[in-house]
Amino acid sequence: FGYISNETSNWILITERVPFADPEPLDFAGELAKRGERRGPLEPYHLEGPYDKCMDWTLRGSPLEYYMSLVKMGARMAGLHKAGKMGDPKALARHFEDMSSRPIEVFGLSPECSGKRPKEAKTYIDMALKFMSEEGSAIFPSFCSDPDFQETFTHSLLTLNAYSAESTYWRHSNQDYIALAHNNMNVDNAFFWRAGAGDLDLGVLDWGAMGQKSLGFKLWWWLYCGDFDMLSEHMGGFLRCFVDTYAAFGGPALDMEVLRMQFVLTALEQMNSLCAAVPQIWQMCRKPEWKTIKDRYDPRIGANVNGKSTLRLYLQVM
Repeated sequence: FGYISNETSNWILITERVPFADPEPLDFAGELAKRGERRGPLEPYHLEGPYDKCMDWTLRGSPLEYYMSLVKMGARMAGLHKAGKMGDPKALARHFEDMSSRPIEVFGLSPECSGKRPKEAKTYIDMALKFMSEEGSAIFPSFCSDPDFQETFTHSLLTLNAYSAESTYWRHSNQDYIALAHNNMNVDNAFFWRAGAGDLDLGVLDWGAMGQKSLGFKLWWWLYCGDFDMLSEHMGGFLRCFVDTYAAFGGPALDMEVLRMQFVLTALEQMNSLCAAVPQIWQMCRKPEWKTIKDRYDPRIGANVNGKSTLRLYLQVM
């Protein structure tokens, strides 16, 4: 079955049904989080969910366990690809994105700024800082209004913008750090169950944009919807898990610090894109509404808009 809405551009393509067994609707209002509660596991081999992005309080267990499982699965795919067990290399390169072995000329390196025009980039950054420190201040850290933070934030993003092509080239200059894997493996693009001993396992959905790309890029796009405190506290563990699992399934040994730098550059790269998305945020939740928004669970920004998690995702990732 396939259908696309001309009004919202939402689309659906059903090829097989996943028998989700969760009896409860998602807690968009964050009531579980406000009470400090978490739902327990389902019966063994019953499929949890479906889950949605940036709502980790709805997971039936520690978010760390879920995200670590995603990292292991992604690293397993990448390692198997490096071991030649994901199919014919020429066929994969023909049908999926392939950023491997590209000559330096295709990246657009330049002695000038290789990203957006500096004035344009600065306009977006200023707009985002104003939003985070003024209209949206209720959901952002107080340091967003600190002049020193704003200066560092602006300098960092403008520098990355100036070296946009060079950053992309560097992340794809060592073939050990490029492999075929899922491009957006978040909790809503997987289905989870527990085995008889309680171990978490998963399958994967939504293979759009599958391809060969920087592994630091991939890792960011598997973890970027996680809550900041969990992600920051366990960043070293996620990196180590990826490096070890990748090698265990046939990939070469990676330098954890190189992978970390690729991850951080990709995060800042997305932040530059999110700065430019502030007008889209205003479309989904008008400026006057923000005067009475107190936290991330307010339904005007916490619930899906037109059936999509876009607004909640933008705010969470920023």
